[in-house]
Amino acid sequence: MIKNKKNLIKNSSFPKQAKKALQIIEAGLKTVDAKKAVEKANLPNLKKFNRIFVVGFGKAAAEMAEAIEKRLGKKIAGGVIIGTRKAKTKRIKSFVGTHPLPSKKNCKVAQKILEISKRSIEELHHFAT
Repeated sequence: MIKNKKNLIKNSSFPKQAKKALQIIEAGLKTVDAKKAVEKANLPNLKKFNRIFVVGFGKAAAEMAEAIEKRLGKKIAGGVIIGTRKAKTKRIKSFVGTHPLPSKKNCKVAQKILEISKRSIEELHHFAT
């Protein structure tokens, strides 16, 4: 999980302690697996919704989008996410952002997320009235 673990241990003044510390960090990272969290999450009853849209942003967006698409499949009408890698999804459009730096690309994708969110809220309001 930590790609340069060997180098960190080798270059440490305290290699035994560095190895133990990195093991603890890796154990913590494994417990905060966003994809597994979505796979195991209790979802609300979605039967009354005709169309489901997914939006997301952040470092775990790709993993979470893949997991929710796997769970909901054809129930997803579309969506947009932006993260640090491209998601392997069919129904959700995925973009790689410029994290941690702001950019025009990030702003354009954020605008798409806002448009989908606004449209979804309007549909939900229409459904509820």
